[in-house]
Amino acid sequence: MLFTWDEDKNTENQAKHDGMSFEEVVPVLIEGGYEVEYDREQSTPDEDRFIASGEVDFHGKIVVVFIEIESEFPESDEVRIISSRRKDAK
Repeated sequence: MLFTWDEDKNTENQAKHDGMSFEEVVPVLIEGGYEVEYDREQSTPDEDRFIASGEVDFHGKIVVVFIEIESEFPESDEVRIISSRRKDAK
């Protein structure tokens, strides 16, 4: 599984959310132990978005918004991170 994101969006996310980078939240998606729900408000007919809730050492409880991009080969499936923030942040 590949984890990707737009680097400009990552920089914006860090500025807006206490320095939280997308690199820091990848372990939540790799290690499991998180809850995931379908994001009905932000999904479109062309893109299903999901929200994962988990915990990372430095930031505590977080949420990560992402999409899944399936490929012909499962090992090449992609998780594209859209945003991340502390769970109690707006």
